[in-house]
Amino acid sequence: MSFAEKLYGDSLKARENRAVTMENLEKECRKQMELVVKDYNETLAKEQNFKKTLNDKKEREDMERHIINAMTSDLLTENPDVAQSNLGFKKIIQYHYKGMSEREQLEIRKAQMEQIKERQVMLDTDNSYNQKWDNFYRQMDQIQLMNDELYKNEERKKGTVLQQVCKDVTEEFPSKGFLVA
Repeated sequence: MSFAEKLYGDSLKARENRAVTMENLEKECRKQMELVVKDYNETLAKEQNFKKTLNDKKEREDMERHIINAMTSDLLTENPDVAQSNLGFKKIIQYHYKGMSEREQLEIRKAQMEQIKERQVMLDTDNSYNQKWDNFYRQMDQIQLMNDELYKNEERKKGTVLQQVCKDVTEEFPSKGFLVA
């Protein structure tokens, strides 16, 4: 082997050693990168889990606080004083109104019963008034029928009396030319 070949062989070996070293360094670098990425991902996952746990805890506390506030607020306790308006004695805030007290309900029932009685009295009065008018109209109809009957009888009597007078006149004065019907 000549010196050139030996040099060429050494240079090939050196290149191969450098390639192997480079490959080993690259593998080591990849391993280190993978470890760093793995550590970063684990740290990120722990941080996200911690934030999620804090958020869940905060939401749970908020919900508990909301439930407690709702249960102790005037909205669900049906406090009738909340509905009273500052604008007037008998005025109420409609969206806060929770219903009437027993006393108010009794007053309304009493007023309703009075209205029912008043309505019944009014209906009885109207019925009595209508019945009186009906009776009046019936009596007027009967009187009219009787007047019509009397008128017809009077007319018949007048007719027969007139016929009798005509007949008597024609018998008394036959030459005057009166005709008897």
